[in-house]
Amino acid sequence: MNKHLIVIGTAVLLLVVGLSGCTDNVLNPEMNGFVGTWKYEYEFLGGTVPEIITFFSDGTCTGAGYPNYEIKDGKLVFIIYSEGNEMQFACDYIFSDNDNTLSLTTVGSSNTKVYTKQ
Repeated sequence: MNKHLIVIGTAVLLLVVGLSGCTDNVLNPEMNGFVGTWKYEYEFLGGTVPEIITFFSDGTCTGAGYPNYEIKDGKLVFIIYSEGNEMQFACDYIFSDNDNTLSLTTVGSSNTKVYTKQ
């Protein structure tokens, strides 16, 4: 009987320890909509130029000029760390078209870019 309790206790302990690491990678629900690749196109010198941003679930991104992002106080905040300093660039955001369109407006301006999910 004691051997069965030791085996069951060990199995439960391993299960609990194994599952405890699962919470480290849980995506912030507010960030979930951003994850993926987004494209904005604008006219330049008579042609169309794409601007691509890819958001990853770990809070990093490419193509925005700022390698990190977070959702803070209801705003999308791009972050860069340089020589011990942190610089931030904040945008108001709106999802539309079944979350396939993302409008980003620079805080304090009327500059809005509309991205489509790729």
